[in-house]
Amino acid sequence: IMGNAWVDNIVWTPGQEISIGEAVDNLGITFSTSGHEGGFIGQDVVGSGYNQSSSSASAFGLSNGKMATIIAIVDGPEQELEFRWGFRDNRYENAFDFLVDGIVVATIKDNQMSQNEWVSFSHLLLTGTHQLEWRYTSSNDSITIPMLDNIIYTPS
Repeated sequence: IMGNAWVDNIVWTPGQEISIGEAVDNLGITFSTSGHEGGFIGQDVVGSGYNQSSSSASAFGLSNGKMATIIAIVDGPEQELEFRWGFRDNRYENAFDFLVDGIVVATIKDNQMSQNEWVSFSHLLLTGTHQLEWRYTSSNDSITIPMLDNIIYTPS
């Protein structure tokens, strides 16, 4: 049978808001957020079959040219910092950057990934104090949602 169908009045209810540290599975680091239109929030994700955990830090509804950031200052011995990041929708050229001490060390773009794909990343942090920043920039009025999770680092 062939025919037309449509859906109307869909209401999406995000999960319960939680701290960024809880969302990214690291309560040993103090995180701050900034940005337009609310920036990043920690959120329980219900029904997240593409995510191994049930929470992540995400930014919602950023319009063209707007930015959202998560920043942490860490101090510790030389060690690997590890995390997972990705997008919930991939249609545009939105950039999600990771910076250490103000220098971009990695970038992912939503149109270069599969939808709901998580990418693991690691970076060696030398002994001392470092500013870590995850920065998402929207290139259009899209529904792309950047996600950050599973930050592994043990500060002094």
